[in-house]
This record gives sequence, C-alpha cells and structure tokens, in this order.
Amino acid sequence: MANFLLDFKHAARRLRRSPGFTSAAVLTLALGIGANTAMFSIIRAAFLKPLPFHDPERIIFASTTFSGSLNPGSSAPDYFDYREQTAGLETLSAVTWASPRFTVTGSEQPELVTGLQITTDLARTLGISPAAGRWFTADEGKDGGPPVLMLSREYAVRRFGGARQALGKVLIVNGAAGTVVGVLPPEFRLIREAAIVVPFRRGDDLMTEPRRFHNLLLMGRLKPGYTLQQVQRQADVISVRLQKAYPDSNVDKALLLQPLQTALVADERSGLILLMASVGMVLLIACGNVGGLFLARGAARRSELAIHTALGASRGRIVAQLMAESGIISLAAGASGVLLASFLKEALPAVTGLDAIGAPAPTLDWQVLLFTIAISVMTGVAFGLVPALRAASWNVARHLASGTRTSETLAGMRLRTTLVACQVAVSFLLLAGSGLLIRSFIRISAVNPGFDTRNLLTGEIVIPGGHLPDPAERARFFEDLRDDIAAVPGVKAVGFINSLPIRNSGNNVPVWAPEHPPQSSSDWQMAFQRSVLPGYFDAMRIPLLAGRDISARDAAGSPKVLVASEQMARTLFPGRNALGQVVMVDTGEAQAMPFEIVGVAGDIRGGDGISAAPRMMMYRSYRQVPSPVMRFAVRTGLKPEALVQTIRRLVLGRARDIPVQDLRSMEHIITASISNQQVTVLTLSMFSLVSLLLASVGLYGVMAYYVQQRTFEIGLRISLGAGTRDVARLVLGRAAVMVSIGLGSGLVCALGFARLIRELLYETAPTDPITLAGVSGFLAVICFVACAVPAWRASRIQPLQALRMQ
Repeated sequence: MANFLLDFKHAARRLRRSPGFTSAAVLTLALGIGANTAMFSIIRAAFLKPLPFHDPERIIFASTTFSGSLNPGSSAPDYFDYREQTAGLETLSAVTWASPRFTVTGSEQPELVTGLQITTDLARTLGISPAAGRWFTADEGKDGGPPVLMLSREYAVRRFGGARQALGKVLIVNGAAGTVVGVLPPEFRLIREAAIVVPFRRGDDLMTEPRRFHNLLLMGRLKPGYTLQQVQRQADVISVRLQKAYPDSNVDKALLLQPLQTALVADERSGLILLMASVGMVLLIACGNVGGLFLARGAARRSELAIHTALGASRGRIVAQLMAESGIISLAAGASGVLLASFLKEALPAVTGLDAIGAPAPTLDWQVLLFTIAISVMTGVAFGLVPALRAASWNVARHLASGTRTSETLAGMRLRTTLVACQVAVSFLLLAGSGLLIRSFIRISAVNPGFDTRNLLTGEIVIPGGHLPDPAERARFFEDLRDDIAAVPGVKAVGFINSLPIRNSGNNVPVWAPEHPPQSSSDWQMAFQRSVLPGYFDAMRIPLLAGRDISARDAAGSPKVLVASEQMARTLFPGRNALGQVVMVDTGEAQAMPFEIVGVAGDIRGGDGISAAPRMMMYRSYRQVPSPVMRFAVRTGLKPEALVQTIRRLVLGRARDIPVQDLRSMEHIITASISNQQVTVLTLSMFSLVSLLLASVGLYGVMAYYVQQRTFEIGLRISLGAGTRDVARLVLGRAAVMVSIGLGSGLVCALGFARLIRELLYETAPTDPITLAGVSGFLAVICFVACAVPAWRASRIQPLQALRMQ
C-alpha cells in the first residue's frame, strides 16, 4: 500500500508538470467515457431498469399476429375470450390503440385534449396507485355505470389548480357530464400521454366491434406460479380454438405474449444498439489516441526509466509507476465524463424515441456511476498497460548509453501503426453508418407524398356528443364552415376529410372485387377508408386521373359511391377500367356493402407514414359516412400560420361549444414525422465527426513522432541528394500504408455490420457503393491533411543540424 500511494503521488507530480499532455489525454477520454455513460443510463432505463410498477416482471403485453406478422392491436371479442379462458393470467386489461381526442366544453373556450379508454382492472394489472382520489370501480365499467373520469396530474393542475382540487369536479366531455374521481400517477405515462381517462363499458362502440377490427392494446399480469412460457402455451390453445370457431376472421391469427418492457422498446432496439455501438467505437478511438500519447511519452522517458532500473527498480515497479499515471488520467476523465453524461442523458432520450413511449427516465444513479468507474478503470488498463509493459522491458545499458537520440524499435513502430489503422477503421465504420443514414434521410425528405405540401394549413374539429345529432345537420355545419373559410381573402381552396395523410394514419378495412371474395382473413386486402366533402382533392392538389370527384349529389339516400386510389384500382381490377366497377367494402356491418367507383385519384403516401409505400385508399362521401371528427386542409397564398386566428374565430362564430385544435402547416407535420430519423442522423454524424477528429489527431501524432524519430535518417538522405518531394513521399508513403490498412479493415467491418443498420434505412442499400466510396475518399483526404504538416516539416529538416544529433 505504501508503494501504491507513493506511485500515485509520483504520478500526480509528473502529470502536473505536463499540463498540455494531461489535459489532452483527459479531454480525449472524457468524450468517450461521457458518451458511453449517458448511453448506458439510457440502455439501462430501456432494458434493465424495472418499470415503476408493482412486480413489473409479471406484467405482459399481448399482440395479435397474422401468419406470424405482428400487429399490436387486438379485437374486442378476442380480448374477452382470452381474458376469460387464460387460466394463467390474473388480469388482462385493454387500452384504446388510437388515442381519441376528447372535447371538453362548458367553459368559455372549448378544447380538444388527448384521452384514453381503459378497462377498470388496468390499475390492478399495473399495480399502481392514483396520485389523488381513486381508480375506477368494476361497477363503473358496466353498461349504465355512473359517468366518471380521471385526469392526468398536468391537466388537473392546469384546469383546477391541483390534483386534490380536481376531485369531485364535473367536466363536460364529449357532450356528457363526468365526475373526476381520481388523478393519474406520473408513472401512468404508458404507450402515450392522456389528459383524460374514461372507463370502457362492454356496450361501447370499440367493445362491440367485430373480430375483424383490431383497435385494443392488451396488457396483463401473470398469476403467481405461472411463467410466461406456460401462459403462452395456454394462449396458443385458445388461438387454435378461435381459429376453428371463427374461420372468417381468425385463420392464422394468434396472440403473442411478451414482457411489457420488451414490447415498449421493441421499435427503438435497433437505434439504441447502433448508438451504443457508436459511442463504444468513439471510446476505442480515444483509447488508441491516448495509448499513442503514452507510447510517445514512454519513448521520451527511456533514459529516466533506465536509470530507475539501474538503481534497482524491478519491472513490476516500473509498470506500476506508469500504470498509476494512466489510472489518474482515466479517473479524471471518468469524473469529467460524468459531467458530460449529465447533459447527454437529457438530450439522448429524444434521439432514441424513449421519451415518447413511457420508458423509465434515465438517471445517473449508483449503478450507472459504478459502470463509469468500471469503464474508466478498463480504459486506463486498455491504453496504459501495453506502453507500460514495453517501457519496462527496454534494455537498460542500451538506453543509458544512447545519448540524446534513440530510434524506436520495429515492434514499437508496428504497434503505433496498428493503433492508427484501427482508429481509421473504426472512423470509417462510423462515417459509413452516418453516410448511409444521411443518404436515407435525404431520400425520405425528397419523397413525393402525392400532394402539394406548400402553403397548406391543417386542423381538427370534433363535434361533442349531443351536438348536431342529425347527420344532415352535421354535414351542413361542415359545408357552411368550408364556405366561410373559402371566402377568407388569400384562401385558394378548402378540403375536409376525416383523416389527413401523414397527420392521421390507420383506419383500414377489407375490400374486394365481387367476383373475387376472400376465402378467409389471410386473403384480406386492406384499404384505408376516408370520408370527404367535395373540394378535398382540389385543396390537396391530388390529381383525379379518371372520372369525377365526390359531389353534393352523393347524399345519404343516393347510391353509395367512392373515389379509388390508382393503387386500389390497379390491384382490384388489373388490366381493366375501374370506373363503374363495384367494390365490396367491409364497413363493420353484418354484411359487406357494395360501392361504385366513380373516380380514380392519384396515389398518396401517409396511411402508414411518409416512408411507407402508397397503399390502397378509398374516398367516400361524407354525407354517406357522417363522422363527428373532421380534419381540414386550407390552401392559401399566405403563410399558413396567418390564418390560425381567423379560422378559430369562424368556428366559434358558428358553434361556441365546438373546438378547433392543432392548427399546423402540412410542412411542419411532415418535418415532425421524420424528426426521429433526423435527430438520429445528426447524433450519429456528431459521433462520427468526433471519431474522425480523434483519428486525425492520432494520425498526426504518429507521423509527427515518426518524423522526430527519423530526423537523423532524413537529414542523411537530404545530404546525399534526396529532394523535398522524396522526403515528403517517404513520410506520406508511411502514412498511406496505415490509412490503407485502416480503410480496408473498415470496409470489411462495414460490410459485416450491414445487417444491423438495414432496417433503419429507406431505399438505401447498406452496401451502397456511392456512400462507401465517398466515405473512403473523404477519410483519405482528411488523413492526407493530417499528415501534410509532418511531411512538410520533414522536408524542411536541415541536414547539418540533423547530423549533429547523432
């Protein structure tokens, strides 16, 4: 212990005398350690840290599968069957999949808020307590139960000033009065945020839908003594039973049970792994850099260490003394890295998507700090052990007699060459990954959605329950509002639709040609269904390729018609003119209904997001499919934001209790829809540039040291007639060998890791030759610039001065 403390005191004095070396080493390592600490805190929150529920390991998430393909939603009748027949489940609860928008009226300013419907046993499933008040009772989940609701803490504070103050208050939600019986705890932020939560009742619309519709998310709790595998086998038996009983809807359909935490982060897993691998590579490059610095520092201290050895210091004492220096460097870097991690852990959840799915927030708790200490120690060993062992093995007599100049051994040069080649390889791997993501993002950004996004303002209107109950009256309200908005100066066109592309996805149903009905659910062809008012295609600038638009004469009592997308017309009626053809549409009624195709519109993207290929879509007349929820798109010659207050005023002028919400431009909506990809690209690019900077610094240091070690040889070459180009060629040739080895190794690694990044790319091959060639050229140029200064210095060596150094 005395020797240990003495070595650390001696190492601290040595490092204080070299502030430039110490600062460079600490800052270099702090970048890598800080990034790794932040990413570990996120990985731990996503995969390792238990969810903030009672016995979270017993909570499962149940997803429907169709022929093995995963669909998160489940149907209500299936839910009841699994809930009542699965012996190993203590509870099985349901939550709405699509987040409904609740209208809150009764105050001067009506508003739309996010909401959820849940079964009354969800609190028991999750094992959590309300922040105030109580949970729903079983009686409140039955038909005819009392109207009750719960609020999020944020909404309770905003609306009533606090959680306790909200209890017992009455809110008019969707036209019906409901009493606040409880306030949700913060950890209830699961799947999505909700300001208001109401209980499911078995007679509700979602709970009476047929087995073909899958609009529920299921979570359950295992009974004590049952394993997930045992309960999965029980669910498989029930699935087979349902397939036999309901062949029209349940063929090849099953239920997959997963731990809740696994299901929550499933979509973010690839991105998390990619970012963790990236920051790990940055740390490897940092270790290589600092290892190179210690090799050079050890070479400069050969005479000093030889004297220590001559005075009786053992090889172990020399190694311990040098490892003490690397230990101090690594621990100082670890402390600095924690400060960096405290900042990164706040920013990275947005990058990974964890801030949107209810996963536990990352924290720098004792386990994360223990990881930081461990990684700091391992880092110190990684960059310090080899230089220390090499320094301790030098020949004492040779270095005591060597005077002022000693050349590095061939083994030492090979070691430094290997370090630089590895740094270049890792930099290539990171740059290739970020290059592929950038190329993919550029292609997503350039996707033609099938409509004109410029100068397009969108918004949402929900008619509360009890308001305008007559469908004809409701249609007149929207038509009159459309005409009011169209009369505003600067407005070019106005369109109304129940679900706007990109902004509102989903809502697809089975469709088929009458002569080709599906034999089972595995044969279903799904089309997105939309209801529109006349003028929608003009406002969106979606081309009508054939036939006509929905018109005012397509009323409730007239023949049912629709406008089909080009994809739908081509799929259902290949090689034929779709106009006048009849399409069978499963609208959820007892029998599928026939619709005549009166027009064919251009394909658009947006049913499943901007990056998804266009799918079948049909547009029906709003008068034939009235809905209390409508979205609008206003084409304007002004900035879209300039019309926000005008439109609010027009809506309130027609109905004081009907709110208009979420007015945003379509360009903003599309930008937000790809923001996760954008932030991931920026983050990985940042790590790649950091790695490139570190690798360039490392290459510069190696070449500068190479020139210093060979000063005598270079001077001799110049004195024998070598020119400036010859000397520069000698130095750059040496660098070219290291860079070529690194580029070759990096290319092989990039091809090997192609599968990891494939699912994150859009219309970009993970082996894209243009990207790989561009990264190779860019990295080669950067490396050339890093070597240019040492090469220039070598060519400026004065022969006489260099020869005097011998």
